[in-house]
Amino acid sequence: MSHWDYKPFYRCRLPHWQPAEVPIFLTWRLAGSLPKPVLEALAAERAALERDLRWQDVNTDWGITQYKRWFGKWDRGLHQSDVGPRWLARQEIAECVQQVLHDYGQTFYTLHVYTLMPNHVHLLLTPGKNAETDAPFPLSVIVQRIKGVSSRKANVLLGRTGQSFWSRERYDHWIRNPQEFERAAAYIVENPVKAGLVEDWQAWPWTWIAGDLLA
Repeated sequence: MSHWDYKPFYRCRLPHWQPAEVPIFLTWRLAGSLPKPVLEALAAERAALERDLRWQDVNTDWGITQYKRWFGKWDRGLHQSDVGPRWLARQEIAECVQQVLHDYGQTFYTLHVYTLMPNHVHLLLTPGKNAETDAPFPLSVIVQRIKGVSSRKANVLLGRTGQSFWSRERYDHWIRNPQEFERAAAYIVENPVKAGLVEDWQAWPWTWIAGDLLA
């Protein structure tokens, strides 16, 4: 089995599901960006969910609802966090991450929309196909490439060595229909407004939308 083999379902600390050729909503955060009490509360809630037999299939209506609810608390925790780094508020770091997102999008995925928040990233993309296998590039590898390259470049700019830039965990959710796509895109662009950073999403400098969505 090669490094690029596609697996439609896999688990790490959170369940992940990747059906073929559909958009996926993704979020990940900077390392150290959530305080310990918040992480402990979220971990306890996740553990309770995992003990529920209904959690074995996260693609039921119940599983999807619980997963989104858990994510909402996680995202609000990031908005409210007053601990940890906010590297993405620095122009040179945001530009670095932005460049990596676009560079890899030319080969491994179609990029639809993203927002770089001070301590986390939201994006919507559709994995591309591996020409050799005719299967989608695995999401785990796509994220690993983005995070790996951007963390190395950002740490150089920050003069840091041997330190984690991104947290290991991420949130992902595959999009089931056009209405859900629209809701996910709106969630992403409105995130700076919800966090109280700007009054209008268009005023946030680190939101990007593909041209076909603006047409």
